[in-house]
Amino acid sequence: MAIKIKHIDPKITDFSPNDIIINIKTGDIFYKSEKALFKLKGDNLNTLTDTISFNANISASKGFFTGPTLGDMVIGSQNSDAFEVGGKTIEVKGSVEPTLSSEPQYDLGSLERPWRDIFVSEGSFKFVKKDKGIGFSKIGTTFIVGDYKFENTKTFSTFNKKNVDDLKEGKSISGSGDLRVTGKARIENQLLVNSGINLLAGGITGSIDGGSF
Repeated sequence: MAIKIKHIDPKITDFSPNDIIINIKTGDIFYKSEKALFKLKGDNLNTLTDTISFNANISASKGFFTGPTLGDMVIGSQNSDAFEVGGKTIEVKGSVEPTLSSEPQYDLGSLERPWRDIFVSEGSFKFVKKDKGIGFSKIGTTFIVGDYKFENTKTFSTFNKKNVDDLKEGKSISGSGDLRVTGKARIENQLLVNSGINLLAGGITGSIDGGSF
């Protein structure tokens, strides 16, 4: 067995399976089987951070990452691979946001893969409003104006726990106390009125409890 020193990465024909080659410029170690070439990436101990680079896939039964942050991390490429977590809970210390875009592009679940239940606190769902606007304006050597289209705004409508409780109790959630129906309202069973009916216009046709009006 021989240890060979080089200043560049070796080719598979540069040594036999009994040899080891060290690229002293990068600190990488190379060895090979009868048909394949293998590389061990060196770690520069003079740097404050450790960097490991791979030119192929990483396969491991477990992965542990320590430190304050993982930095910018991309899992999957060109929608060809999915980030899968098997059988465990994912804990996130922070918000989960999609990529910044003037138009919403991504969903939580799908028709084929819906979430079973959604648990939230007594906060609310925020429905971000969209309005017509001009985005991606740029002033440089020329003045470029983007497409005039619908874009997200800074305003939103809120749907919270109290709204759900009011709906379950048959109350209005508009804030006015009135239940307003635009168009026709169809009641399949009985309409119970504790006080009275005040007709502002029009009249009643048909029958109530078998009695004609």
